Amino acid sequence: HRADSGLVRVTAIADLAGVPGLHSCSADRPGELARLRFTVDPTTWTACARTPLRFLWNDCGDNAFVGAADPSSLLISNDVYENNLPITQDTTFPSYSGAPDECLDGGGVNTRAIDFFHGSIEFSCDTPDEDILVVYPTFYDLTVGPDDSLYGTLSVWEQHGRSIDFNFSSSTGLVDLSDLALLLSTPDSILFSTSVAGLALGTYYDTIVVTAIDPAVNSPAYVPLRLTVQEDPIPQDSAWVWPDTLTFQAAFGTDPILTSCFMVGSSGESQPYSTGLVGYPVFVSNYASYGWTNDTTCVSVNPTGLPPGVYYNHIMFFIDSVENTPELVVELVVEGDTTLPTLATLQVGSIAGAEAGQTIEIPIEVTSVAPGMELSAFDLAVDFDQYLLTLYEVEQGAWLTDCNWEYFTFRTDGSLVRLIGLAETNGTPGTPDCFVTGAGELAVLRFVVEPDLWAPCLNTSIRFLWQDCTDNALVSNSYPWSLLI
Repeated sequence: HRADSGLVRVTAIADLAGVPGLHSCSADRPGELARLRFTVDPTTWTACARTPLRFLWNDCGDNAFVGAADPSSLLISNDVYENNLPITQDTTFPSYSGAPDECLDGGGVNTRAIDFFHGSIEFSCDTPDEDILVVYPTFYDLTVGPDDSLYGTLSVWEQHGRSIDFNFSSSTGLVDLSDLALLLSTPDSILFSTSVAGLALGTYYDTIVVTAIDPAVNSPAYVPLRLTVQEDPIPQDSAWVWPDTLTFQAAFGTDPILTSCFMVGSSGESQPYSTGLVGYPVFVSNYASYGWTNDTTCVSVNPTGLPPGVYYNHIMFFIDSVENTPELVVELVVEGDTTLPTLATLQVGSIAGAEAGQTIEIPIEVTSVAPGMELSAFDLAVDFDQYLLTLYEVEQGAWLTDCNWEYFTFRTDGSLVRLIGLAETNGTPGTPDCFVTGAGELAVLRFVVEPDLWAPCLNTSIRFLWQDCTDNALVSNSYPWSLLI
């Protein structure tokens, strides 16, 4: 194996030189290929956070296997999953979504045969009571030209969002901190400069030391800095977000407002940015529309009403002076059983003793609603025997009439009648007067019994019918992002 920044490459060959007997078997059953051990950085650890561990494709040879049956062909990615959800797509390098179609080489040399599941590390939510300093960046690697000055920003906050006093120092004096106040409080950012006037070409080192005045378990925090002075400095015109992913966890049925902080950085001096939010449903409840780079900012999420599952919002940062558009991925994990207790019971009415040619009335009823539930819409599909019954009339039920619901309609297709009701269609104040909160009628169907086909003691069913996932679904104000099925 070899490590390169955040990338580790693992390579294994069963038989290197074709010497018989040197390996006793091939990977023909489930088991470990390698094991990675990490140490969690205590200065950047975030309670309840989640960091991904993902396969990365930089070229067609990445994440490939060779099968003993055909050693001339690479077995490459088939499907790729994250959080057990498929994310496979034909894209360009680099990619977390699998090898693109160009890796099939047009001639079938490579074969799609391997499924990949990304992993993750979820940090404990049991945060210690002690103060923990968090600093970012944790390391500087700067490059400048002769006689230039370079500016940088160091953000400091306390893990739990508390305010603690801290000061700072420079071990060699290469970093100029002279213009800063001697005492700051979290959260805050240090803007420093490095002047290389008079320095010869070469590499220089310094360390910024952040010391909490109040006790903190990891104080002081050390931030190494490497400065390279060269004739043709590498241009630094990029921006970034750190961390680039924030993960929040909430238990289903709770509504805590969760907040975490991050940094928007750019090389050189601070730059203004604007933001845009992408994702549905939108659960990010508080973020800055405008700001400046090289500073920390915070974002909040609200899981209210979301059923169990994993949700993503993306905050884009638009900065005129840089080429890239950094992005913050906000992940919300709502934990809980996806099967709710019974929240409502629906019933098609029955009738006994129907006579030939008789008009009969069949109610579609709610027979029970869980406490606190407010049903605000329904889409029902009811099937009947069109040879024994003729649908004569449909009208909305007493619940809809009494509550002044805004919309009710029906349509028929052979033996199927579809019933749709909406309490509110356009946000008009004052309507509806109420929602379905207990037993009562949603609709009434009236049929005529066919006299020519009627037979004594015959039984015919009027039933709910499911043809797709939205049939016979309800909407509740308590779960606005989910169909109740």
